[in-house]
Amino acid sequence: MGTGFKYHVVTISAIFFALTIGLVVGSLFVSPRLANQQERAIERLRRTLNQDNLTVRARLKQWEDYGARATPMILKQRLAGVPVALIQTGDYPDALASARDTLQLAGAHVTCALTIGRVWNRPDDLLVPALIDLRTRDPRLPADRAGLADTVAQLLAHGDSGALPLAPTLDSGNLIHADSVSTFQQPVRSVVIVAGSRIEGATRISLVDQQLIEALRTHGLTVVMAEPEEAVSSDIEAYHRLGIDVPTVAALEGDIGRCNLVLALGGKQ
Repeated sequence: MGTGFKYHVVTISAIFFALTIGLVVGSLFVSPRLANQQERAIERLRRTLNQDNLTVRARLKQWEDYGARATPMILKQRLAGVPVALIQTGDYPDALASARDTLQLAGAHVTCALTIGRVWNRPDDLLVPALIDLRTRDPRLPADRAGLADTVAQLLAHGDSGALPLAPTLDSGNLIHADSVSTFQQPVRSVVIVAGSRIEGATRISLVDQQLIEALRTHGLTVVMAEPEEAVSSDIEAYHRLGIDVPTVAALEGDIGRCNLVLALGGKQ
């Protein structure tokens, strides 16, 4: 349900609350006859507002039904064959599924869906020792956070080694986690960062998102950030505050959000 309708409901509730307070207070100072007139006037207003509320609900339902029917036709094949990767940095795994459904509806080839592991989310004094330990197993691994972001960006932009892949080592070290159908063999052209935080002031954006996006763009990839409407704390404002200059999509799971995501990725007009 759109925010405009929610504000409409809140406004109506506030009006009734104010009128009720006014009626109670006013009845202490006016005659019963005038108080009755005021009460009848408020009742007429209540009926009018209730009818307006029903009208707004009906119109909203019409637009929602229209969007549900029109969106698949609008998005069909707009990203036909475009290889895209998904990276969930936020706290809402269902949003990752929503993004995948939208991209597949648009004809994109979703090569992989990654989730940032808990070790990558740690501050440097905990992340760096973990990276050093992993380097004893595979010297190709980076030694710091910026190097980790660049390594993942390279895997996506150029593909992983078929003979000696690096992605499984990153996975075993709790740096990234790929779903069962992910493949790193095919380079991608675009990446969708699926964000959205469950707590205010999440440090994840500066620890993970910012450097990862910089690395992805350095390797020539198109990057779009999207988040679900249900996010307790929107990351869009934090992106803007940190100067992370990428297209952002709110309410990813809604029809407007789905269209915005595809268009932000360069979906053909």
